[in-house]
Amino acid sequence: MTRRGGPVNRWLVMMRALVMINVLLLAFSAGVWPQQATGEEEKGRADWTAAERALAEAIERDGGAASHGVTRSQKESLRLWEQFLQREDIADEHRIFAWWRIGALYAYNFDESQGEKADFPRAEAALTKALATVGELVSREKMLAACTLGQIPGTPREEAARLAKAYRWLTTRTDDMIREGAARTNNRYGYLIDRKLFPELMTSDVPSHRWMSGNMKSRLADSLSAVEECITDSIRSSRNAQATSKLLESIEAVAPPERMTAWRALAAAVEKNPLPQREAAPDGGPPKKWNKLPRIRHTTSVGLEPRPIPELEMFRECRDAVREFEKEHLHSSTAEKRKAAVPVLEKLDKLAREYPDVEPGVDALFMKMDLYMMCRENARAAEVAGEIALRYSEYPESVKARIHWAGQLMVMGNTWKAVRVLEVAERAGRERDAYRFGETRRSVLHRLAEAHERLGNRRQVKAVRAQIAEEAAAKKRRLAHLDRTKWTPAELALAETIEGPGGALPEGTTRSQLTSIAAWKRFLEREDITDEHRVFAYWRLGALYAYQFREERGERSYPSEAEEAFTRAIETVPDLVSWETIQASHFLTGMGGVPADRARRLAKAYRWFAGRTEAMIRKWAGRVNGYYYVIDRKLIPALAREDTLPYEVRLRELTRRYKDTRAKVEGRITHRLDASNDPVAARALLDGVRDVAPAELGLKWEQLARAVEERAGPLVVKPGWDKDLHVRRTIVSADGKKMLVYDGRRLVFFDGLGGDARPVAQAGCSKQKVIASKQGRYVVLYTQFIG
Repeated sequence: MTRRGGPVNRWLVMMRALVMINVLLLAFSAGVWPQQATGEEEKGRADWTAAERALAEAIERDGGAASHGVTRSQKESLRLWEQFLQREDIADEHRIFAWWRIGALYAYNFDESQGEKADFPRAEAALTKALATVGELVSREKMLAACTLGQIPGTPREEAARLAKAYRWLTTRTDDMIREGAARTNNRYGYLIDRKLFPELMTSDVPSHRWMSGNMKSRLADSLSAVEECITDSIRSSRNAQATSKLLESIEAVAPPERMTAWRALAAAVEKNPLPQREAAPDGGPPKKWNKLPRIRHTTSVGLEPRPIPELEMFRECRDAVREFEKEHLHSSTAEKRKAAVPVLEKLDKLAREYPDVEPGVDALFMKMDLYMMCRENARAAEVAGEIALRYSEYPESVKARIHWAGQLMVMGNTWKAVRVLEVAERAGRERDAYRFGETRRSVLHRLAEAHERLGNRRQVKAVRAQIAEEAAAKKRRLAHLDRTKWTPAELALAETIEGPGGALPEGTTRSQLTSIAAWKRFLEREDITDEHRVFAYWRLGALYAYQFREERGERSYPSEAEEAFTRAIETVPDLVSWETIQASHFLTGMGGVPADRARRLAKAYRWFAGRTEAMIRKWAGRVNGYYYVIDRKLIPALAREDTLPYEVRLRELTRRYKDTRAKVEGRITHRLDASNDPVAARALLDGVRDVAPAELGLKWEQLARAVEERAGPLVVKPGWDKDLHVRRTIVSADGKKMLVYDGRRLVFFDGLGGDARPVAQAGCSKQKVIASKQGRYVVLYTQFIG
């Protein structure tokens, strides 16, 4: 036995103290420890009214109100807000905020894993009261209430009534109402309640009335666009013609005429062709195609000399900023991440705002969404994903955005809305060919099954999983004919090169530029390959040399090798018209270099397009595959179709692609001649295309070439000018004289000591390269002189 106060008792006392401390810490972190305001907080709230104190307490206890995330407890939060509404001293602004929070808690702001669930009738009642309180007022709470009201599910008649109510409220807001709402707002988020009551609002400055009016008008337009998209989706997927008719009648008085015309036409098409019969293309041709965003604006690069492309420069700057943020703040706290993300978000906003019509613009929005996710701002990440999905609904980026949008909504507990978002993505993926069997479509279906499972919709979960299994079986059947035991060695080698280091897909970014180039060169060394295989391989080589590489891995372009590969692709089979040869000719025109090289490539590409006839296109339309490549479709499983397209469809599409690409090349020639300041390059380009161009177009190009010569002006030869030139290489004639042409206008002899210059005839000279002088003009170097 150890005496009282000995080591054992002291150990027991210490252990009990540690247990008590842990219990208290757990209680405090769980939120059950009574929270009391600090002395500074009490001092700051000394001048608050009783209603303001009650509202601040409700916001603090309702976690969803302060962070727009999942509330701590749906039942407890509802009790707090209902008690707050029973007070007689609260203002209308407080009442609107409370009704909106109650509607959000009933509709989506809850945690299903804790047994909480939605109550849509009560949500509708609360949101309707939020809109009706001071009906002429416009605020962030009311716009959110209208959007939520328009997206609450129910029977077709209930959905139609809610959509009509939300749409009528949004369309009847006037500029005076917006200005009145802005005048009563002192925070950048547009809430009516005082910024001191909302912790998140205190982080920003008080906006000006003019700024707030513009911001509210922009938010109102976004809300209206979201509800209009819901109406369109409701009409498109409707199986109840009476509900659709009732919806259109309810909004006819406030909707724009052109919008009503489009909705009525859509409703008529839905009624004529029931939903299960609308999936196939109406003319038996290919499914509807996605639009494709260009990489850069065509008006960006002006002049013949290589210049920085603003959107790509800005994109690289934003990408580097995001990567630096990830590197430095990977293990930082959430508060530090949000603070450090502000300058990066500003750069991304600028890129998305200035270039919304090219790939860098939408990439900036995706990076912005990822940044918000890293900062654990789920609501804002969902908002950005929704913006991408709605703004780029005709582009494949919208499907990817909807997957992220639904994921963030499910994190926030708004699973029923995630289902609506995913259903639109699933339907788009089914109707458009690009995602028929792609990984993106499978991701949509798996996410949709997960959402239905969270909601407890067993029947829908079973249906979606059956659809996943059915499409997997269809893909297996589609690839069943790919029995490689019957393939020739050349076909096996080509398929192995495509699937392996040579690049899995022609349009993607290859794994390694040099490895892929080596693989295609090994394939071209085979003696058993056909001319069609050779065309495809040369086109792939040209793409790898020209643009299909990653600068961050130290890879770069090889213009001369790319030109040689593209030239062989279009010359291997002289009369071939396929997607490989069309792209090879087009890419020839977009490669950089000095004006003389660009002129030569443009002339070569245009002569190829001008030499194609209708008979050639008809001949090869019967041999190209469903994606208009000349090689057999079995060699590219990722691009092969389950069914072969009819000949008429392939002929029509191949003709369209040829004409569109030729028009682009003609436009590029016009642009080069119009922006040129090199008369020799302009004249060489004109001489290369004059005999094959249409008469009207040839006359236009002739006028542009003459304008280039007039801008250049006459050349006055002065002694000693050779000293001002940066000559990288000099060619010496048989009599020991240097030979060069200054400004491309006249051949001039200089002796070895730089003495007097005398002009001579230009005939018989062979051009070597173009180099710049100190004055910014051009020097054309000749390799030989005859005469």
